[in-house]
Formats: sequence, C-alpha cells, structure tokens
Amino acid sequence: MKSTVAKYNMLLIVMILTVALASLAFNHHLIYQDRLAHARQMLSASVSHHVADHLREDRRDGKPLSAARLTEIVHESLRIPGVPAFGAVLDGENRIVGAVGLAEGMRQAVVALPGGPGDHAMTENGDLVLLPIPATVDYRIVAGFSREAIARGIWPITASTTLFVAAALAVYFLLAFAALRHWIVAPLIRFLETRLRGSIDGIVSGNPPAALPETRFNLLPEEISVNIERNMMALHTWARHKASFDKFIAVSTAENNKQQLAANLYNILGQELPIRNLAILEINHSLNRLTPIYDAAGEPYSDDLLADPQRCFVYRSGSRLVQMPGETVCGHCRTNAGEVLICKPLVAAGKEMGVCKLTLDRERMDHELSGAGNGNPVAVAEALLDTYVYLTSLSLSNLTLLDSYKNQAITDGLTGLYNRRYMVEYMASLLSISKRGSKSLALFMVDIDNFKRLNDEYGHNVGDQVLKTVARTMRRAIRECDIIARYGGEEFVVTLPETDSAMASEVGERLREAVAGIEWDHLGLGNIPQVTVSVGVAEFPLHGYSHYHLTNAADKALYVAKRSGKNRVVIHEPLPQEMIDDRVERFHEEVAT
Repeated sequence: MKSTVAKYNMLLIVMILTVALASLAFNHHLIYQDRLAHARQMLSASVSHHVADHLREDRRDGKPLSAARLTEIVHESLRIPGVPAFGAVLDGENRIVGAVGLAEGMRQAVVALPGGPGDHAMTENGDLVLLPIPATVDYRIVAGFSREAIARGIWPITASTTLFVAAALAVYFLLAFAALRHWIVAPLIRFLETRLRGSIDGIVSGNPPAALPETRFNLLPEEISVNIERNMMALHTWARHKASFDKFIAVSTAENNKQQLAANLYNILGQELPIRNLAILEINHSLNRLTPIYDAAGEPYSDDLLADPQRCFVYRSGSRLVQMPGETVCGHCRTNAGEVLICKPLVAAGKEMGVCKLTLDRERMDHELSGAGNGNPVAVAEALLDTYVYLTSLSLSNLTLLDSYKNQAITDGLTGLYNRRYMVEYMASLLSISKRGSKSLALFMVDIDNFKRLNDEYGHNVGDQVLKTVARTMRRAIRECDIIARYGGEEFVVTLPETDSAMASEVGERLREAVAGIEWDHLGLGNIPQVTVSVGVAEFPLHGYSHYHLTNAADKALYVAKRSGKNRVVIHEPLPQEMIDDRVERFHEEVAT
C-alpha cells in the first residue's frame, strides 16, 4: 500500500514539474519573441533614423564624412538598451573599413549583403538580422543583431523565474503531501490493514465471512470501498479452495482404493460446491466397457451405456458437457429441475480413464458462486472442478498402473493364471487358516500328457495355444473359491479349501473330463492329437503339513498317474498310521497354541 502511495506521489511530482517546465518554456518563448520584435523595431526605426540625423547635421555643418566619422556615427546610433546590436561601414569596393561590435563570424554575412542607394530592407541571414542603411556615395552602413544574443540575454530573467516557481512548487508539494498523508493515506492504510488482518484470520481458519462488513472507508467512493471488500472476500475464498485442494492432494496420493478415492473427491469437493451427486465411471479398454466405480446417490446405469462407451457424449467427444434442465445433449444424462449437470472426461497421459459426472444444486450455486463477484457461476464451478478432475485422473491412472504391476507380479503372462510365487505365498496363508479352523485342504498337481512331444512336433506357437486353452478350461471346471496357478512348464497346481480327498477326487475327474472334451477343431487345431491331463491329489493334514509336504505328496500321486497310463486322477496313497497320528498330534498342538 505504501509503495503504491509513493508511486502516486512520484507521479504527482512528475506531473507538476512537467506543467511547470512547460509553462516556463512557453514564458521564455513569449519573452524571446517580444525582445526579438523590439530589436527589429529599434533597428529599423531608431538606428536608421539616428544615423540619418547625424548625416544631415554633418552635411549641414560641412563636415567631411570619412570612414572614421561614419564609424563614430554608427557607434553612437547603436546604443540601444537591451539590444546587443552591431554595425559596419563598407567602402565602394565592399570592404569593411569600420566596425562596431562586429564579431569575426559575422563579417562574411555583412559583406555578402547586397545594397545600394535604394536598398534599405531588413534581411535575415541564418542567426543574423541585418539592415542596410544608405550613407554616402562612397560608403554604406550595415547594422544588425544576433538572435542568439537576444536569447542569451533573457536567460537570467528565465532562471530567476524558474527558481521562484520551483521554490513555490516545493512548498506547495510539501504541504499537499503532508495533508495527503494525514487525511487520506494514513486512514486508508489503517483501513486496509484492518481488512487484511481479517482476511489473514479467515485464511488461517478457512472460514470467510458470510457477508460484506458494514464498515467503509468514508473518504473512498462507495464503489471502490465495495470492490476492496469483494477482493478480500475473493482472498478468503481462494484460501479456502486452496486448503481443500491441498487436503485432497494429500488423501488422493496416499489412497490405494479407487472407490475410496472417489468418495474422498465427493466429500472434499462437496465443501466447495453444492453437490447433489457425484459419479465416476471407469473405462476398461480391454473389454471396451464402462464400469461405475462410485456413485454417491447409487443411481443405476443402463447396460446399453456400460457395454457401449461410445453412447456417452463426453467419452465419445473427449470434451466436457454442461447440461441445464430440459436439455438433452446426452440422452443418458438427464437433469431434473433445479439442477445443473457437469460431466468431464478423466484423462491422464493422453489416455482416457473414464468420466466424472457431477450434479449441482443450481439455486445454491448461483447464490454461493456469484455472491462475491465471481462472474458466471457455471464457469466458476467448471474452473474449480478442472483441478480436482485432473488430479483424480492422475490418481486413477496411478492406481490402474499399480494394479497392472501387481497383476504382472503374481500372474503368468501366457495363461493369465496365478504364478508359482503367488501360489506359494497363498498356500502359506491358506494353511494357516486351515490349521486355526481345523479344516481340511486338498491340493492338485496337474500335468498335460505328452506335451513335450506335441511341442516338438507342432511348434511352440501351437504349444502356447494349447497351454492357454487348457488353463482357461480348467479355470471354468473348478469352483470360484478354488485357486489355480501355473507351477512351471505344462504343470499346474490347484488348491481346494475345505475339501477332503474324496471330494477333491470328484473335482479332479470333472477337470480331467473337461480338458479331454476340448474340441480343437473349433480352434483351428484339429490336426493335433487329443490333449489330456493327469492329476495327483494330496490332502492336508493327512498327506502333508506344509506347502512343501503337500506339493511333494501331490507330485508323487501325479507320478503314479503318469506311470499308470496317464489321463487319470490319483490320490496319494495313505500314510502309515503312526505318521498320521504324529501329524494329527502336531496339528492339535499348534491349534491349541
């Protein structure tokens, strides 16, 4: 504020000095023109007449008019107050034979001036003003003055006037500055500091006043005072928006659940905008399908829209949509009375992530977003929403990428099944649960029969297709609660929670029959031999007490199935009774502890 006042003071000084200098320059010009006109008049009248009078007297008295006498007459005639005049006497050959006040640089102009008995017109030659004066038959006189000398002569007057005006302006400015500081600047600074202190308090608390204060700075016009208050309100609002956005940044970057991320967006954005509903639909690019991951109001979506994302205007066009009541730009997004619908695409790294759909209370939006002079409420809501949508897009993209990395870490790239690493970790957790709950657990080791020969004869491409088809078929043949993983090469492992050997044998037969029944003709592989699998079954805790023991027992059962002719299910042979008793006893000891 003080800096601004100083700038205005400096501007005032410059304006006053400019006016003063312009006035002094104009005054100097007027004085100069007046002195110049006076000098011309004196040269053409007084000097000419004075020379003529002397010449008549000398002729009457019979005195000889020599060059010396003419020079003396010129000297007496040029005594003009305030006019620095000069004169010269020239003979018949146009030579200067006498001079008064004639500088060396003026001689050429005097000699070059034409003249005769009838020539007595005033002539200007550059800086000089010259007047030829007829004298005698043998001599002529040239009188004149320098305009530069006239200008130099009035500078003392101009300088004294300048000093006087400058002193007067300095006194005036000091008095005006003191009055400005006392009656305007100091009260205005106190007024703004009070308002700014209130704004800072609002920034810290995040609670701007609900209405403009009644107090005003009386020396300011009403419009300026109101604008100051509105700017303060805008500062409060900005601080509140920033605090909310910083909070959303903190929670969104730490969130690893998409539904909770959307819920956080709804809760935090609801503090800034009058939201009735917020929904986020994510695009599954591999399935080309929209998936609702969050809807605050739980609104249903038609299968036509979800199955065909191109029906969504925002996804199809890649641009935002603002829809008022009664408008039907997008038939899948209808607005009720008193609502404004804003839909924005979720885009990160140039890739569409989905759509954010926001329904606002129109009356509250008009009141809250235009009350502080923010302009169009819809435009304000859009501008505020843009920052949140952008950050939400980045967060969703990061979560999607994280899910992708997790899936790559625990799944097999060829078959899409879980990999061996995940199965080992999952088995440790599953065994721990089975031990605590005294539940049985079955495990399969499955191997594709004669796969090496098929791979060698028909190539790796055919072998890969067989692996993927068998994996997909086995996944469909087991229960939802069962987990299947590719253990290595053409070998798979299946875990069946809460399943004993008898039940596992039935599931194994169903799995074996499903693989044997694959119609390879439909897949373009009708020339390959029939593909079958062998299955080895082990049960916890009878055949093993750890992941290692169970897989080892199932692998031994698989080896028996292979030696028995393949394409069959074999349960591991019963263990000796003393070994079973020992394992059961250890099992109960662990449960008890």
